[in-house]
Amino acid sequence: MKKRDKVITIVVLVLFVAFLAYRYVTIDQSEEQEVLHVGDEAILHEVMVENHYDVPGKTRHVKYIVFVDVDGKIQDIKSEDLNDPTHQGKMDEFSAGLITMVRGEKLSELEEIDMVGTASLTTASFNSALTELKAAL
Repeated sequence: MKKRDKVITIVVLVLFVAFLAYRYVTIDQSEEQEVLHVGDEAILHEVMVENHYDVPGKTRHVKYIVFVDVDGKIQDIKSEDLNDPTHQGKMDEFSAGLITMVRGEKLSELEEIDMVGTASLTTASFNSALTELKAAL
């Protein structure tokens, strides 16, 4: 390997490691903050509520986190399964489907949503949490 190729390889590796470090540090910091800054203009406020619902053989405890902008419009939603990390993939699918339905709508004006995919119980749980989410604005 030529000296020039070694230098290029080292530079690429250093840049890659720097990118990964920046990415993970940014994610960790944003998850701990209630107010998130996106660029210089938008500020997202985090509204969170915990809820539960019964499935055959157990009760699922979930957290719904809704990110709204300064106008109260929904920009993102995260759902977490608090007692079963193996179910988190399904919760992520629910969040992705839900945000496509409600992005840009005002949380304060949101009514019951239609079923998200095949997640009837999770959808019902989210709908029952809407009053608390609105109150937390």
